[in-house]
Amino acid sequence: PDGTVRKDLLLLRSVDLPVPRRGQHRHDDRDHAGDRHTSAFLQLRRLVADRVHGPAVRSRPPRRGEAGAVDMIHEHRNTRMRNRNLYVLTGGPGGGKSTVLDILDGMGYHTVREAGRKIIRSQAETGGNAVPWADTARYARLMSLQSRNDFEKHADLGEPCFFDRGIVDVWGYCRLIGLPVFRELKNAAEKCLYNERVFLFPFWEEIYVNDSERKQSPDEARETCRILKDTYERLGYRTITVPFLPLGERARWMIDRIGKTP
Repeated sequence: PDGTVRKDLLLLRSVDLPVPRRGQHRHDDRDHAGDRHTSAFLQLRRLVADRVHGPAVRSRPPRRGEAGAVDMIHEHRNTRMRNRNLYVLTGGPGGGKSTVLDILDGMGYHTVREAGRKIIRSQAETGGNAVPWADTARYARLMSLQSRNDFEKHADLGEPCFFDRGIVDVWGYCRLIGLPVFRELKNAAEKCLYNERVFLFPFWEEIYVNDSERKQSPDEARETCRILKDTYERLGYRTITVPFLPLGERARWMIDRIGKTP
């Protein structure tokens, strides 16, 4: 056998798995020798995969209050992760997300800023055109990369963390402007899972203002909120509408919903 198979045979013997040898089968076993050999190697492959990638089983659900509260699901070489400490704030522009995020940050919670605004500012500094009013396809891909990177940086966090938008928001953006959902985005949305409860900030006309990075009309802002709500729910999340309250009370209302202190 070649080098890989030779190593496989040695490992089979080391873990007491049957290793058929030529000429050592009884006459009545010869017809099944190939099947037994194949079966032994299948057992080996599963063993090696489990050692390298972890067993293909779901870990038990996290108990209330348990540090981390992270579920790992190993599927061959692909890994999906859900961290129930990661909460998404979503909704149309001008709903008050960023202001509430500032308050949560001041209360001592972990927070992650909106990927879209990071990209718009970066493009402005470098003279790039990957912005919502120019190259929308490239803008969506950069948002997907930034959002996945933000998730993975906090994937093992054992304390509450609030995201100003998540990976699914990029999916919703593609639906909003008629872009196809590209493979990398779909893969990220399926494998990087936040808490099932998503805080939805509805359009709030009284506080809505445009700026250099927010150019949507009120109608476009309302439609954005509708599509994002639908997209999250299609992908298995449960949206919780944040009521119109004074900003500090909105933050406290959210904390009461999750029941966790920083």
